[in-house]
Amino acid sequence: GNIPPELGSLNHLWILDLSYNLIEGTIPLPLANLTKLISLDLRFNKIKGPILPNIGSMKSLQVLALSSNALEGPIPDSLYQLVHKSNLYLDMISLNGPISTSINNLTNR
Repeated sequence: GNIPPELGSLNHLWILDLSYNLIEGTIPLPLANLTKLISLDLRFNKIKGPILPNIGSMKSLQVLALSSNALEGPIPDSLYQLVHKSNLYLDMISLNGPISTSINNLTNR
């Protein structure tokens, strides 16, 4: 199945782990509304398309795990706004384009 966009209305959600579920489709844009989310784990699914272009609005996010999906495209600039990032898993996906020097913003603080 797909990730329901309605998950984006769960304002008090801290952890969302949908790994290993054979999820298809794209990551719905409303997921970026989860500003209190500290961990998003979507590893080992069949999710395609780009990383959310507005992922930087997830200000509390500390863990972003997107490995082993059919994601493609560039790393969105808003990803570099995640200053609390401590774990970033983007292996085994087909990203392309340059990696911005803003990646230095993704330090443990």
